[in-house]
Parts: sequence; structure tokens; C-alpha cells
Amino acid sequence: MFSGEHQQVDKVQTMLEKIKGLDFPVKFSSYGNLTIVSGEKKLLANLKTIVTTSVNQRVMRPTYGVPSEDLLFSKIQSISTLEIKSDIIESISLFEPRVVLTYVDVKRKDIESTFYIDIGFKPNALGYQSEVTFNIVV
Repeated sequence: MFSGEHQQVDKVQTMLEKIKGLDFPVKFSSYGNLTIVSGEKKLLANLKTIVTTSVNQRVMRPTYGVPSEDLLFSKIQSISTLEIKSDIIESISLFEPRVVLTYVDVKRKDIESTFYIDIGFKPNALGYQSEVTFNIVV
């Protein structure tokens, strides 16, 4: 490993160690304490929270989340995967500046009211990439 690469790895570790917070949904450890997540797991938890929170769902942060109420109250055929993708990209860019999205892919499964959302991201200004996949059922 070259000197510059070693410094970059140290920089990555330092940055990821600083990212800490409660896990959502809130969980308790076997000792009864709230669970804390850090680093890449915290970023992943934040992305999931953003995507699964509807706008106006949080009283003190009414603009937080993805405008999914349109998804919940519209016919499945009229929902545009491109529109969902655009909303997700905009919301993550606004509410989680510590990540750079590498891709967002939204697919509809057959006639079922299920959307599969694949999100690729990397921590901002870092040299590796993570991938998260989860489902949203409408």
C-alpha cells in the first residue's frame, strides 16, 4: 500500500467513526440500553429512514422524507417509477449530505403493489461503495 492510500484509509476510518446515532427503528440491547449504530451502518439506517418516511409525517421536520402519500393513494398503474426515483434522489441529497448516490433503481414487481428500490451509495469523498436493497410495499 502506498503512503497516499494509507492516509486515505485512515481518513475513511476517522470519518466513519464520527458518524454515530440511534438505530431506527429504536431497539434495545440485551442490557436494556438503546442501540447505537455507527459508520456505514448509521448511513444505511438514515437512508432507509428517509425513503420510508412520508413528507409531513414528522411534526418538527415536515419536509423530511419522500413524498410517498401520492403512492399510497393512487392506482398502482399510474405510479411512475421515474417519479419515485426522482423523489428519492432529491430527498437523500437534501437530508443525507454525507453520502454520494451512485445509483437508484426502482422496479415494479408484476401486478403486485410492490416496488423494489435498490440504492448504491458511498460515504461522501471516500473511495469505496456500499449497496443497499429494500422493498417498499404500496
